[in-house]
Amino acid sequence: MNIAVINEDEAFCRRIKRMIFNISKETKIYIRTFIFNDAQEFYDSIEVEDKWDLCFLNIENKYISGIEVADYIRGHKNGQRLQIVFFSDSTERVMEVFRFRTLDFFVKPIEEDYVKKAVINTSKLMNVTNYKFVYTFEKNINIAPINEIMYFASNLRKISIIFSNGRTAEFYGRLNDIEKELCNSSFIRVHQSYLVNGMYIDHVRYNHVELTDKTTLPVSQSRRGDVFDIFGKYSKV
Repeated sequence: MNIAVINEDEAFCRRIKRMIFNISKETKIYIRTFIFNDAQEFYDSIEVEDKWDLCFLNIENKYISGIEVADYIRGHKNGQRLQIVFFSDSTERVMEVFRFRTLDFFVKPIEEDYVKKAVINTSKLMNVTNYKFVYTFEKNINIAPINEIMYFASNLRKISIIFSNGRTAEFYGRLNDIEKELCNSSFIRVHQSYLVNGMYIDHVRYNHVELTDKTTLPVSQSRRGDVFDIFGKYSKV
């Protein structure tokens, strides 16, 4: 796991890095931690490759806020799968960070248990996104990485897969069966006809969700409670 700590405060970064080192030894998760006191250095790294799994951002900085960094991350193609954790001196800006599909938000002082929680949750998500979805169409067996699927759409017995790169695929099946198969993943049923990958949900509204590519999908009344319970704390409502 590659973790970026982006903060102008060198002492704060060193403290987080020590915590991550202890967590790595305890959990046996192999972690590489990189400190960026200059946000531009991190920007340069994300321009080159999609290597980051988790980043810690402090909202209150002197030169550039964590909000600005997160906005850059989510605006870049290499920042879509990166998990973001915010730290802040207060809860005043907590609602502001939800639009970045935030993994978590912690109020200082930072405890090692907070960091450990973020690391373990990211590790679980990484295992989920390594999963492959297998489907059959016209006697051909097809395999799709689950983290590349934005959502499934159902029309009678035909299922359409919409991928993050704009590609689509079709096969015959039942959305209920797919939902059961992916019950331990990041997918959530927002409507009778749609099963959506939460990694690509950008906003949750009262009667629809907006995805990262600006696609809007309806949220049925019967499923509204589940959607808000699951994504309400990660999305701006």
